[in-house]
Amino acid sequence: MKHTYPTPPLALGPDILPYVMGVVPASRYQIAHLSGLRLVCRDFKAAVDSCRQNREWMGRFAVQAADFRDDVARTGNVHPPLTLNRGIERMLFAKQWQPLIEGMREYNSDGTTQEIIITRWMQTLSGSTIFDFSMQFAQRDDASALNKFGLHGVVAWAMRTHAHNRAVQIHGCHLLFLIVNDMDELHVTPYIVATLAAVMHANMQDLELQRACVKVLEKMLCQVPDFFSDGEYAPDSDGEDGPMSDVDSDSRWVIDMSALIQTGVHNVPNLLVRAMREHMDDHDFQQDASDVFYLFVRIMNGLTTRVCTKDFVMHEAETVLIASMRRHSHRKRPEMSHSVQNNCQCALQGLMDFDFSSMKHVREAMQASINAAMQYGGEFMEHMAIMFFKIMEKLATAPLETERMQTFAANSGMVQMYIRYILEHAQTAPISEDDTRDAFQLLIWICINNADTSAQMVQADVVRTIDSASQITPKTTRWHKTRDMLVEILEER
Repeated sequence: MKHTYPTPPLALGPDILPYVMGVVPASRYQIAHLSGLRLVCRDFKAAVDSCRQNREWMGRFAVQAADFRDDVARTGNVHPPLTLNRGIERMLFAKQWQPLIEGMREYNSDGTTQEIIITRWMQTLSGSTIFDFSMQFAQRDDASALNKFGLHGVVAWAMRTHAHNRAVQIHGCHLLFLIVNDMDELHVTPYIVATLAAVMHANMQDLELQRACVKVLEKMLCQVPDFFSDGEYAPDSDGEDGPMSDVDSDSRWVIDMSALIQTGVHNVPNLLVRAMREHMDDHDFQQDASDVFYLFVRIMNGLTTRVCTKDFVMHEAETVLIASMRRHSHRKRPEMSHSVQNNCQCALQGLMDFDFSSMKHVREAMQASINAAMQYGGEFMEHMAIMFFKIMEKLATAPLETERMQTFAANSGMVQMYIRYILEHAQTAPISEDDTRDAFQLLIWICINNADTSAQMVQADVVRTIDSASQITPKTTRWHKTRDMLVEILEER
């Protein structure tokens, strides 16, 4: 007759656990139940850990897991190689996804089983034993189909359960990279983000793991700021429904944005900043991490409530972004898109929109942007102007800080750089009206309500110099209005 054993009442205390080990066999249910008991008190935690570390008790469960891994009797046809993990090899070969995932769930507590399954699945989908994020995967259709069976959630669960097994962590990240998708199974997205945050927090010095986590985050969340809503109503400035209002009723397009940020030591933006600081010399990692950080800044700016961002440390983010721009300014002119310079500048501008009043290194950020424009020119010159415009708009209600920034800008060489930039381009092709209008706007911000900076610009004869580059006629009313405003400011000096 089969006996069932009732759950021991908590009133009996942790001393009951050795008794349970002697009469209740280890199983998925019992292990999960004991994991819950760890939260009761310190004594229960110590007793449960003793159970989990007892080879005799856990050994029965391990034997069952090994039978699952090496199952041949239930297969029928067996394909070479006839080595270990025959059951797993058979299911992978026959694409029996569902029973394999069910086995992962059943034996989640067995680290060996999880390590073997995750590693072999990663190798099978990538077609290689050496993982490379840049390779093209021939098995993408299989990887996409696995989402329907919830593989990404099971892999994340295994990574949480076996946090000290590096193979589970690194190969789990690689497998997630192959199968996660920003458009499918969004209900597990915060769960996976939380899992990756825990990995990053516990392995800050491990560059390979940090890189793998960042790659998964980028692939999984790259379109979230643009195409997903946090479910809140957000009207446009004209009072009409916002861009997400048409899709809020469709749960596929609604995601808990605040859950992506995480709180406490697992705050993802903070973790990205810490990782960048820890691995500052690795250019590729700085490029990837700053790109994902900018993605999170966009998410933060799109939140309807910012309670989840209370743990974010602004001044550390500023310091690291500026340091990264300086450290990697020696490289040859990078492609504008996704370069360290571009990512960090965009992130800093995003932080200005998020919480400008908390920023402590605004001038240093502006100087870093000027340095990038001086070295690389082109789009970086436009980025410099955009950052300056944004800073001056934010300082509109702070007259003293506005004057200091005007003086800094006038003495930094920024104006001369920008004018030279448009003059050089005017020699090869007609300059657009926007370029010269932006130059006038730059000077307006520097000179308005400031006699000293206005005198400097008059002495430099900046208006006539910009006019010499403005070959296209006729000009729009907008262009003339901006120029007239600058001339009026300079005449009032």
